[in-house]
Amino acid sequence: MLAGCIVATAPACGGSAESVGDGDAATSADGASSTSDGGAGADGGSSDGGDGGGADAGHGAGVGCTQDSDCNGDLSVSSDWGFCYQGVCMCHEGFWVQTNGKCNTTPPPGCTQQGGTCRQATSACQPGELESSASTKMSCGDLIEAVCCFGEAQCTGPDFRCCGPNGGTPGPICENGWRTCPSDATPLPVDRPCR
Repeated sequence: MLAGCIVATAPACGGSAESVGDGDAATSADGASSTSDGGAGADGGSSDGGDGGGADAGHGAGVGCTQDSDCNGDLSVSSDWGFCYQGVCMCHEGFWVQTNGKCNTTPPPGCTQQGGTCRQATSACQPGELESSASTKMSCGDLIEAVCCFGEAQCTGPDFRCCGPNGGTPGPICENGWRTCPSDATPLPVDRPCR
């Protein structure tokens, strides 16, 4: 979901196992608008929130993107595989953020390979942790409900909320070291409620 990223910003850690929109438009804090389908805002510009993120934009360091086209993992592709929001890529369905921050078709590796922790007893991440994408969560087991969790400091990107279809509030999630939203959710500033 992120593009033009600094590869060194993605964490390379060992993990541990523990056995315990609908197309509505959203407006960012600076007034730029975006749609949950990842298109450009009503002003025709990038849906990145305008500031492009930056090293001081939140957790981690580096900027994944400054415009929507930065999110394509293959520069020869003319369609957008995701869109840029405050310096991080939000990938469309069927694409995942890669360690370089760009969207591509390769699903993220398992939870512990990314430095996450599998939790089974509570099936919930602890305060200060972010959940993984659904495909990574499955690496923790699917017979007993489990979740893959990452410390917030392991995930590059600013603080934002994710608004799902019908007003749900999933995520944000951590994918390959990048803070992002699930593909069916729209990012909004943390002080903006989901509709």
